[in-house]
Amino acid sequence: MSNVAKYSKKNHEMVTYAVGVIVHLKLTGNKTRLGIDQAKLDTASTNVGLLKDNWDKHEDPNLHTTIVNDTNTRLITLVKENFNSLFADIKDEVLNETDRQTLHIYERAKGNPIPVVDYSPVFMIKSVAFLLLKLVFLNSATPNSKAMPKGHKIFFEYYIGEAGLKAGNIPFANAVNISIAFHTLQFDETDLGKTVYMHCYYENAHGQRSPVSTTLSKLIS
Repeated sequence: MSNVAKYSKKNHEMVTYAVGVIVHLKLTGNKTRLGIDQAKLDTASTNVGLLKDNWDKHEDPNLHTTIVNDTNTRLITLVKENFNSLFADIKDEVLNETDRQTLHIYERAKGNPIPVVDYSPVFMIKSVAFLLLKLVFLNSATPNSKAMPKGHKIFFEYYIGEAGLKAGNIPFANAVNISIAFHTLQFDETDLGKTVYMHCYYENAHGQRSPVSTTLSKLIS
């Protein structure tokens, strides 16, 4: 079952929360019990460290600049993506109350979910700009509308790496839950010349997923 955290809209609260998440997940007992992927945890830990360092600059009136503000925004978005990917791997039944309070993954209301659809989303690249991809998601069951199946969202994942990877060998991460028909991917200059691989599922309210979509890839330029 996919877990989704409730993130604060206040940047200073997000920084404090992010540091607390990493501390909690790095504890050996927690990491083992929650089934945390070490590579994903390392990536998230690095980005949270960068966010904390940059936030310290933000709080220093002598270092507070537009570049620092923009970097905070970018890093917070990246950290959320890292956390979404980590949390998606955690089984709901292993979460205890301390986990839920620390990770902001709150217990969902019980009930009968809308059954997950038995077909995958269709998505395509709508437009390309410098370090930017705009995607559009389509529902083959409603060709005259971009509406998603009732009670479903898109569970989208992507990976940035070398060209020519086969779908079965791509370590997809950077999970994002999408509830509208359009989504924009923003890349960093360090990604230039690499290839982004993307796929997605429909997901119902209880985290059950449809068959996976076709994998799309695109050179980042």
